[in-house]
Amino acid sequence: MKHTIMILATATLVFATLTTPSAGKDDKKKNDSKWSGKTEKEIINLDYAVGKNARLSLSNLNGGATITGWDKKTIEVTATKRAGSREFLDDATVQADLKDDHLRIEVDYAFDDGERYIDSDFVSVEFEIRVPRSIEIDRIELVNGGIDIADLSGEVNAASVNGDVIGEKLSGDTRLSTVNGDVSLSSVAGHDAVTLSSVNGSVTLYLPRDVNAKLSASTVHGDIRGDLGHGVTHAGNSMDAVLGTGGPRIALGTVNGDIRIRRAGSDARDDSDDDSD
Repeated sequence: MKHTIMILATATLVFATLTTPSAGKDDKKKNDSKWSGKTEKEIINLDYAVGKNARLSLSNLNGGATITGWDKKTIEVTATKRAGSREFLDDATVQADLKDDHLRIEVDYAFDDGERYIDSDFVSVEFEIRVPRSIEIDRIELVNGGIDIADLSGEVNAASVNGDVIGEKLSGDTRLSTVNGDVSLSSVAGHDAVTLSSVNGSVTLYLPRDVNAKLSASTVHGDIRGDLGHGVTHAGNSMDAVLGTGGPRIALGTVNGDIRIRRAGSDARDDSDDDSD
């Protein structure tokens, strides 16, 4: 019986919104250790030449993804399947299709009806992908796994259910989200709009000192600290600020977690000294 990612993701999202902050962190730790100790693995290598309008989509049930920009006009994919025994490796099939410069990657899981899997046997697939810096990340959808994305100038849209989502040196329109995990972004000058969100986890944003943007942040069960200087409106669990001369919208949000906003190069200090307190 094939298990589709969208159904599992939706079910997990509904459950996660009802959990307490501590429950979310416990789930995250359990997912982080779920794939450790696997003794069997299989590595799949794929290469695709693409044009200037390249796009990438990825969906996966079990396993994380690291996506890094480079100067080549090719997409290089390394998929590593892991399981507790050789027979379970075949339960995950990596399907990739390139059409009109849009590479779509999906992992198809086929589980035998009536058979109960245990964590040590369950198959996972980890991805390491190198892409042109200007590529558009159309959609990354993971259920059990973290996401790391770095060195891209194009649009980025990435989400996980159980796992941290981390962006570094991204300058395009960026949307990063998770249900059980933390979200962080190290932005660069000249960025487009940014949306960072979590349900059970913290949200952290590092900004250039000379950034121009309109920023809003809100949390339900947590606090907000910002290294932003003057011109900040802070009321309870929400905050608004105009950075520099204003500009693209930056929206930060979480339900059970804190929000931290830092300027690049700022010295580490205790949160009690933050300007937005």
